[in-house]
Amino acid sequence: MRDAFGKVFGDRMTTHPIEHTRAVEQSGRFLSSIYEIDYRDMTRETWRRARATFDQAYDEFKGNVLTAWAKMENDQ
Repeated sequence: MRDAFGKVFGDRMTTHPIEHTRAVEQSGRFLSSIYEIDYRDMTRETWRRARATFDQAYDEFKGNVLTAWAKMENDQ
C-alpha cells in the first residue's frame, strides 16, 4: 500500500510511517493512544517497537510543521 501511495505522492510521503504492531492494534481496540496503554500487557520489545515508530513519525511531523510555520513567518 505504501508503494502505491508513493507513486501518487512521491517525495511528499513520510519517511517514518507508523508500523502496524500488536501494540498499535491493542491501542486502537481500547481507544487509547500508544502512550496510554500499559506496557506490561505486552513484551518489552513490542512496546519499544511501537513507541519507536510513533516517536519517529511524530518527530517527522513536528519538524515539517515547524518548517512550514517558519516559512509562513518569513513570507509575511
